[in-house]
Amino acid sequence: MNGRETDVDALFERDADARLLERRRREELGLPAPTQPRSPGAGSFGAESLTADEERAPRPPTLRVGLEARPDRELIPGALVTVVVSVHDDGDGEVPDATVRLSVPPDAEPVAGAFARDDVPIDGEALLGTGLRLGAIPAQGVVRLRLALRVLPGTEPIDLTVTANAAGVPAVAPPTLRLRRRAGHAAYEPPRPFYELEEGEHVEHEEARPAPAVIDTRSIDEAVPEAVPILPPAPDEPILALAGPEPELALRPPPEPAGPVLFRRVEADEVRALERVYTGALPHGLAALALLSSIAAVDGPTGEALGLSAFARAIAAALPRALVAARMGRPTPPVVTAEALTALRPTAQAIPDPGGRSEPALLVALDPHALDGLRGVLDRQLADPFLRGVQVLLAVAPRRIDGIARAGDAFEDAVAAFRVAAGSWLMRVTVRRTVDRRFDPLTAEDAALHAAGRTVVDALREAITP
Repeated sequence: MNGRETDVDALFERDADARLLERRRREELGLPAPTQPRSPGAGSFGAESLTADEERAPRPPTLRVGLEARPDRELIPGALVTVVVSVHDDGDGEVPDATVRLSVPPDAEPVAGAFARDDVPIDGEALLGTGLRLGAIPAQGVVRLRLALRVLPGTEPIDLTVTANAAGVPAVAPPTLRLRRRAGHAAYEPPRPFYELEEGEHVEHEEARPAPAVIDTRSIDEAVPEAVPILPPAPDEPILALAGPEPELALRPPPEPAGPVLFRRVEADEVRALERVYTGALPHGLAALALLSSIAAVDGPTGEALGLSAFARAIAAALPRALVAARMGRPTPPVVTAEALTALRPTAQAIPDPGGRSEPALLVALDPHALDGLRGVLDRQLADPFLRGVQVLLAVAPRRIDGIARAGDAFEDAVAAFRVAAGSWLMRVTVRRTVDRRFDPLTAEDAALHAAGRTVVDALREAITP
């Protein structure tokens, strides 16, 4: 055999036929089966590598960091996010001293007293600063840190980054966790007008502060003059009573409007139509839109100049078809359209109120502050015509009724409560339309909104009833 030839039998030690003959021969002679010694340099593969007689080499300590947050999307200003940071030791040795640090952008702030380590409250301010020392982490052990973050107003997503380190120990950090905000105008929280406030909220204005109380430092003898004794009447002296009828409480005249005025005449036929709307089986959203369009103060020179009268007429022309479709159980056609919104002119000049009204009317007095707020609402550009139209109608909802002395405060209180309920309904509809574009606010049910609207109609009927 030359050097270029290969001895196959030597390479495989023996072929299969030779091994089989050798095995049968040893069985006939009663000899044990031959064993092939393992080569010193041979490696183990497959199931042979799982033999128990071979010990696995110990792994060095290794830090692995996890980061979770709930909720992590559709966040609005003021929302609370629970963040959990877990630090694992995946090695077979103890990590002597570990430090973890969480980076939080300025769009979120930690909640005081909301830090905990393994459900035990701790002072975790260092977690967001130079780093929180965890101490020793045992082999295959884990340390969990929990905290709460409050989302601040803004539009950018909130990125959370966490790192851990220990001397001489490798660390594996998780990817950046992105908390996503709600899309649209709900991503920030500007000052809201009065008609979008929730119940119990108020708008901060600069109001005249009450005068500080004057503390009287005089003594009781100096402050109270000498008492004058009151003598009882003589036995034969009659006791005189106050003569004349009791004085009647004078009704306070309505304040004179300052500047431009928007008004809406009160008509008995329109009030009866509203009663039929609220006594029938109509969807709550459609009934609320019918009420808003019927009581909105859009008449007068200023209403014509700003385009409010033309906008209200377009809604009034589309409402009958929607009411008929709702009564027949058919899909309601759009009532507030983009064409109707083109009639609004936010920059038009306001015209002073000429006065001289002899009929009862629903009024909105526009002082400079209210006029600027109304122009801002009219100038808003929203992709959804319904949402923008309802905002306009809420902005010109009446504040009081003029020309009816018996109306009292019942109607004003009812309208104020309805504005609050309608503002809350509008915010809920806005959020729902952002998530589901197929949501129809005209057919949605809202018991609180419907009850507030029925109270307005009842108060208006009581006011015009002789």
